[in-house]
Amino acid sequence: MAKNSLMTILAGIMASTALVVSGCASSTKDFGDQMGAVSKEWKQAENKTAKGENLVKDGKSDIRKGEDMQQDGLRAERKATRLLAETEAEYELALANVGTATEAEAAEAEAKALRSLEKKIAGLEDDVKDAKSKQTRGVKRVKDGKGKIVKGERLQAEGQAEMKAIEADYKLLTASVS
Repeated sequence: MAKNSLMTILAGIMASTALVVSGCASSTKDFGDQMGAVSKEWKQAENKTAKGENLVKDGKSDIRKGEDMQQDGLRAERKATRLLAETEAEYELALANVGTATEAEAAEAEAKALRSLEKKIAGLEDDVKDAKSKQTRGVKRVKDGKGKIVKGERLQAEGQAEMKAIEADYKLLTASVS
């Protein structure tokens, strides 16, 4: 980040030197054009700084949302895992009791109960997968948020350095008229 800022400052100094040198050799007709160019560059630097500020803000928001997603996913995984263990135990108990029916209706009820538990187990396994996926998406969102913050801070530093260089150009340009 420091290398980029240094490069931006050097570029700004070189641009200001070129502007001042050309300003000294210019006629008064070119002064308005030069002022317009400085104004335009200044506005672009302000926009870059504002974009950087927005990226930092968005990045912080993404980090908070990602962390919330991770926590929600973790809670959901714990709950689904607990319910899955309970349901699997219930299923094992039901399997152990298979074959004890003395009537067709009782055998049909056993089969229905087993199918119901199998569906519940499948649903809970999906819930565990979904919870883990939510945690993974949360981790990615945090990572993306950190990336936005880094980019935003870089844009802010570049924009501020450019504004300082342009402000110096402006002062030199206006001093040459006085």
